[in-house]
Amino acid sequence: MASYIKLPVGEEHIEPILDRKNQIVNKVEAILPTAKIEKVTRRFNEKLEEIRQIFRDCSLLNTELREMSPLEHVFLGIGDVARDADVSVSYARSTTKDLAVQERPQTSEVSATTAESTAAKCTTQSSASAEVIPGNAIIPPVTPEEFEIIPKYMRGRMTISELNDIVGKLDEFLSMKRNLLNAPFKKLPMKDKDQVCKWKEQEPAPIVGQLFCQEADVKPLMKDRSRALFRTALPCLRHVRRIKEEPAPIVGQLFCQEADVKPLMKDRSRALFRTALPCLRHVRRIKEVRHRGQVYLLPVDWEPTWVYEQDMDAALLDDYHMTVEVLGPLYTPENLQKTCIKEMDLVIKRQSKREQQSNDEVILDLMPYEQVKKLYPEELFAYMESTFSLPDEMCTAFEKDDGPKKVSRRKKKSTK
Repeated sequence: MASYIKLPVGEEHIEPILDRKNQIVNKVEAILPTAKIEKVTRRFNEKLEEIRQIFRDCSLLNTELREMSPLEHVFLGIGDVARDADVSVSYARSTTKDLAVQERPQTSEVSATTAESTAAKCTTQSSASAEVIPGNAIIPPVTPEEFEIIPKYMRGRMTISELNDIVGKLDEFLSMKRNLLNAPFKKLPMKDKDQVCKWKEQEPAPIVGQLFCQEADVKPLMKDRSRALFRTALPCLRHVRRIKEEPAPIVGQLFCQEADVKPLMKDRSRALFRTALPCLRHVRRIKEVRHRGQVYLLPVDWEPTWVYEQDMDAALLDDYHMTVEVLGPLYTPENLQKTCIKEMDLVIKRQSKREQQSNDEVILDLMPYEQVKKLYPEELFAYMESTFSLPDEMCTAFEKDDGPKKVSRRKKKSTK
């Protein structure tokens, strides 16, 4: 039983495939859009991960069969033991059942006495290995021998059962994630579809297509004791090669470092900076990312405060110290082709009411007519009143001349 499962391909055949894939991507990235290339590359990485999972499953099966091989050698050596003890064993077929029944107990007694210790030792080893390493576990539990290798300063007062509880939660989440990723996407419920899409969006570039989890994914599944020991367990699991940590990428994200902010602070704020960081993390204002020995501070994703149409009031949007004036439509070729002012874009001027004004306090906005009418109706009416006038023949119709005519004082004296 030297070899049990042989595959015509292995990990050494994957590297040429990846090189060829990179060559194709480099050639077509100037032609195809980036979104399409990423979509095809994601499917390729998923299939590649399935192939690698097959390789890992075959290696696990080979390991289990290799652990069972001493038992095979024990049972194959029964004939040699019987031959050394001068026990006659007849391999010819017997016509009666009594002869077979009489001869079988002799060989069984010899094998039991001679190979008893070896078989018992092998069965205990195989049963112990079966208890420690489940067949379908993604992250195997830590064995007592491996736990003793972990330095005392690293594990502290944590026991092996507490460490394996954390390993079990990691394995539970990764198994659930693998089942969802391998399931047909169209058959998943909407909640699971959203979760799968979220996982694929969070995939960092170095580990695309690989199973991974984050601290926020696993902690809700743990008890209070396991949550408190999670940060202590991570270096222990790295030491026994159960996990590896990949720092989250910060390319294209807004971040700052301690050295960038401290020069802007006063002495009291500098002294309280290290105290303020865990408080800001607790209220979800910032998050820390460690990469190559550096600590980066990133703002936490926030939900926008939406503004609704009923809130779109000029008195609420503008400062009370600003005056608003409608200057008129913008002189552009587009506005010149239009015949009605309702179709034009108007220029709005906002200026501070302070006595000493500067050019920086003058704001010019370009808005459509309907928006100006909605936000600044009074200012628009004043502009229309100052620029538009009715013809004279229409104005005379509105003039009232019912009252007595005024007579000058000179005319009054002359009449007397």
